[in-house]
Amino acid sequence: EAAIGFKTDFTIEGKNWIIQVLEKTLPKTIEYKIPEKDKKGIIIPIGEDLEGVININLVKDPNTFIVGTTGSGKSVCTKQIIVSLVNMYTPKELELYLCDLKRVELNLFRNLEHTKEFKYTVEDVTQVILDILEECNRRYDLFMKYNVTNIFEYNKIFQRSKLPFKILFIEEIVNLLQDKKNIGMNALKQLVSICRASGIYCFISTQRPSSDVIDNV
Repeated sequence: EAAIGFKTDFTIEGKNWIIQVLEKTLPKTIEYKIPEKDKKGIIIPIGEDLEGVININLVKDPNTFIVGTTGSGKSVCTKQIIVSLVNMYTPKELELYLCDLKRVELNLFRNLEHTKEFKYTVEDVTQVILDILEECNRRYDLFMKYNVTNIFEYNKIFQRSKLPFKILFIEEIVNLLQDKKNIGMNALKQLVSICRASGIYCFISTQRPSSDVIDNV
């Protein structure tokens, strides 16, 4: 690295060594820019690499697991995502359901017009999950009735009564395991397995997502 003057990456493929010289560098600070709504999906910027902005598209990847040790930036990432969402969509287009089992991270957004629920106890968070799962199933009943397969097709037909996107945030999901009956966790498993086409998306954070904390499902 000192000889070449740039960061180098080494890749070993069989007996061959590939040395890639990376001439670009990232600045220490990257200014946040408010994103614009994109017709290709619900696209949220979460950072930058040497090739440009890194995005997640909720249409393609409806559920996101945010993990990392204390101080690694989980909450900063979550807050940036929420800021992007509320700047791109109106309260009629998108609703937030904030479940803060740490009690301190999502409180900043509790009074937004977008925020329909802000809960922080295991019992209340469990009820929010159950309610959203029920709404998800209600939407699929509507889709079957009108012979459509997803929220985008439905909203094209019903321009005056569009279904809003619903975004569920659960901060420090491991605390949900305090419920020995696992009602909330079981409902959440159902939700994340079917919610994509309904316009319901989940963001879940925890420090250590190992199998002895949260099962493989």
